Amino acid sequence: MLRSERPILVAVVALVLGVWVVQATHWNSLLDADSALYSLMSTQVLKGYHYVYTCGQAHGGTPLVYLRALLFRLFGASHFLGFYVNGAMVAVAAALWARFAFRLAGPVAALVTGTLAAVGSQIFAQYSLTDYYVLSLVAGGLMLDAAWVLARRERIATRSLFWLGLLGGFSFYVCRFTPLYALLAFAYFLAHTDAVRRASWLPTLTDLKRARHARGWLTKLLVVAFVVNSILFFPAFLTDDRFLGINAESTLKLSFKLLAALWFVHRWPLAVRAPLRVLTFAAGAVLGFSPHFLFLKLHPEINDRLTGLVRWSDLAPKLPKILDLVGADFSRSAPLTIGLAGAGA
Repeated sequence: MLRSERPILVAVVALVLGVWVVQATHWNSLLDADSALYSLMSTQVLKGYHYVYTCGQAHGGTPLVYLRALLFRLFGASHFLGFYVNGAMVAVAAALWARFAFRLAGPVAALVTGTLAAVGSQIFAQYSLTDYYVLSLVAGGLMLDAAWVLARRERIATRSLFWLGLLGGFSFYVCRFTPLYALLAFAYFLAHTDAVRRASWLPTLTDLKRARHARGWLTKLLVVAFVVNSILFFPAFLTDDRFLGINAESTLKLSFKLLAALWFVHRWPLAVRAPLRVLTFAAGAVLGFSPHFLFLKLHPEINDRLTGLVRWSDLAPKLPKILDLVGADFSRSAPLTIGLAGAGA
């Protein structure tokens, strides 16, 4: 932490914690079905019940449920304490985002960011009482902080790749929205790293145009698929998944997967030349995401479309009915997108 940052961050944390004393004292004005659930889960943990995901959902990790249970054990269960845990997480997130704003635009931007996180709005406060939302804010702040630090290093250490993978995997387990923060952090990293590294990591438009033979056809297919899929996202999102039965979230995830495939087609030698670094990052990601694998082990009947993981045993029987998959619960847009991409290519 820079010495000039410290007074501002201390002020931001103090402001958030002070505001949340009032918020948690008047908890009844914020109470809804979601926010009431977490304290109830924490009391159940004290009775011997354990949770990997939020009850009734296939996303939303439960780290705060166990932290809250520990505090209930030490100080007794109360609405104030149950809600103030979330306020403490808002303070952590506010400090991280304010520090990023300080480094990006100076002390005024940091103070504005911290103040907005503290006072926010009624809607922001209610969302902050949803455990996985507030943890996603913390994860996003950590990702942006990591991007700022790594963009200024000449070389990213292998150990740093493990911690990045761990942060990414655990964040994705905690909340399905964190890939958006990862994308934002990666964009910041690329914008502020040196041009040579950026050119070596990302394929350019010239690389895409000059691709020939099998790589050329595969590039065209992936580009068209990405464009079509991204276009379909907007009407699906704006119509609350009623447009052609397409699921907006699955469409967005498919776009990310297509981009990853496009990158691999043109930059796969990077992975081949540094297998240890790739495996180190993957090991961190798998470790961070391990609660999800535990969940699948304990609940084999669950097909978790929300994280985009579909087991082969679930998918194989449905392959002969590929046309019927349009509108299904997982990757609703995939068959339509691939069909249109094939026609366009």
